[in-house]
Amino acid sequence: RLGHFLPLSIPRQRTVESVTPDPTGHASNAASSDGRSVRGVLAAALAAGLLFGGCGGSGSAADDQTGPTVTSPAATATATVAPSSSTGTATPTSSPTDTTTRKTKKANKNEAKPTPTTAATAPTPTTVALPVPIAPPADDEAAEPVVPLGTLAIPALDLERTFYEGIRLPTFDLGPGHWPGSAMPGQPGNVVIGGHRTNSNADFRYIDQLSAGDEMILTTNEGASFTYVVESTEITSPFASRVIYQTPRKTATLFACHPPGSVRQRVVVHLSMAP
Repeated sequence: RLGHFLPLSIPRQRTVESVTPDPTGHASNAASSDGRSVRGVLAAALAAGLLFGGCGGSGSAADDQTGPTVTSPAATATATVAPSSSTGTATPTSSPTDTTTRKTKKANKNEAKPTPTTAATAPTPTTVALPVPIAPPADDEAAEPVVPLGTLAIPALDLERTFYEGIRLPTFDLGPGHWPGSAMPGQPGNVVIGGHRTNSNADFRYIDQLSAGDEMILTTNEGASFTYVVESTEITSPFASRVIYQTPRKTATLFACHPPGSVRQRVVVHLSMAP
């Protein structure tokens, strides 16, 4: 290797020769005029071999593999070189700061995304199916099954009677009758009940005298009691079918012939269930 760099030693030595000021203030060559001695040549060749071997020399692959390696202090301070057991090459290991940064990014990536919130919506009102009363019977004098439903009491009229299912005259002869299909006591809808004013017991003889605030208590066969309060009274035609209309509210309607002993009109009392 020394012979390989020998022809290049002289010019390279000239380019790096040092200049040192002498005590008199004049620059002088560090080497003497006859510095081309064998010792100087050998020293120059050795210096050239170290210089080119450290930086790659003439650029040949053989020179790079056999030349000495110069380690940069800066590289040593910033990275740790670990030899690879399989390839023999050096693998830089990451610093603790880099490892922490990657873990933090990975943790942030894996974090669950916040669930978008939605504005609260108003509850949907519940729809209740209303009762459907039957049509008025064509033959109001025909017999029908006797089905007691409970008792009807109106304290303001000193009245307490059993009421039945049905609106034909034979049922009214027994007592007040509940219009089939209308609401039952205590249920949403309109509880429709009719009765006589002059025949048999004349249960509804004085219902036209009821005032707002008077009460009617319906008690079922099971013992449940429901109080309805009078709201208003009106006189209608016999064909005012609206008196049996069903409502979402818990209401009740009493009806009878008017005037007493005549079928020309109807007296109708409207009530609503007490809270």
